Amino acid sequence: GGLRRMPGRRQEDPEPREPPAEAFVCGANESGQLLGGPVCDALLSPVPLLLPGVRVARVSLSLSHALLLSDEGTVFSVGDNYCGQCGVHSPEQITSPLRIEALNTKAVATVAAGAQHSAVVTSNGELLTFGANDHGQGGHGDGGALDVRRPRLVHLGAVADVSCGGAFTILIDREAVLWGCGSNVHGELGVGDFEGRAAPTRLASLSATPMRSVAAGERHAVAVSIAGDVYAWGSRRHGALGLPLLAGSEARGLPTPRTVPALRGRRAVAAASGSDWAM
Repeated sequence: GGLRRMPGRRQEDPEPREPPAEAFVCGANESGQLLGGPVCDALLSPVPLLLPGVRVARVSLSLSHALLLSDEGTVFSVGDNYCGQCGVHSPEQITSPLRIEALNTKAVATVAAGAQHSAVVTSNGELLTFGANDHGQGGHGDGGALDVRRPRLVHLGAVADVSCGGAFTILIDREAVLWGCGSNVHGELGVGDFEGRAAPTRLASLSATPMRSVAAGERHAVAVSIAGDVYAWGSRRHGALGLPLLAGSEARGLPTPRTVPALRGRRAVAAASGSDWAM
């Protein structure tokens, strides 16, 4: 009277479960920034990330704090929090990954950690920033607080991606247009001058060039267009822009994005920036 297996058919095996993702950390850890690794000056060998039950989708590391994004869109922070860069009011140093409760209702798609500030972009294109805002890097306009200790919405159209530099922020909106805010001493905003901006300002010289990605360094930035061209601007220190060093006004920095001559004719797909270098 019960169900019977059909002759000649094999019972289907259950789909194999994907093994849990593991992340490992190593290096300087004087602020506990290694996402819950043992608190010490440095870890010379990789140790497992101490965040049980969380599948890691993305990690963004800065000088002394870090942001971690789970595959469910949840954000954790760890490390120095003197300016609120970990997204909470206190304590001033977080030595174990802490879920940012102010983002609990948000499905976060990407995270970015700057020197002392942070940014996240949600799945519906909202940009929220927190941490140091003394140069306007939070993008909240003139008269904003010097420190923003909880994620705060930046009033702009839908955003696709964001990258945080030393004291500035560069983002791409969903129309593939670049915007920048914050410090601009070396032309790192790419807006054609050396004046800082407290609110996101469009990079006019590239407004007709759809962008794929952007990577901010300490005082420079590199971007890749959808066509595969590479643009660089900001501080020329140590050749970070991949451009010939020039005397005169450009020695301070390059305030207007310029294509990298050595990469012309090559179709780039991504770029990354370190303190004073790029890849």
